[in-house]
Amino acid sequence: MDYTIGPDEDMSMGVVRAVSTRERCKPTSLPPLVESVDPDALNGLFAGPRDADAARPLTVSFLYSNSQVTVHPNN
Repeated sequence: MDYTIGPDEDMSMGVVRAVSTRERCKPTSLPPLVESVDPDALNGLFAGPRDADAARPLTVSFLYSNSQVTVHPNN
């Protein structure tokens, strides 16, 4: 499934919302995201515009709850 993070939404909260939609449960029913990935680091990696000269696209993958999550910029 694809989930687009809103312009005012933190990446970490977007991941929780996407996984709760995928697993058909409330976000509060999921385990804490910090058990899978550092939410502050995830937010920091995807905050603001990316450098147009970046050599490789940024992609982060991890297992959260019962879902394999892959996060990448949509640009």
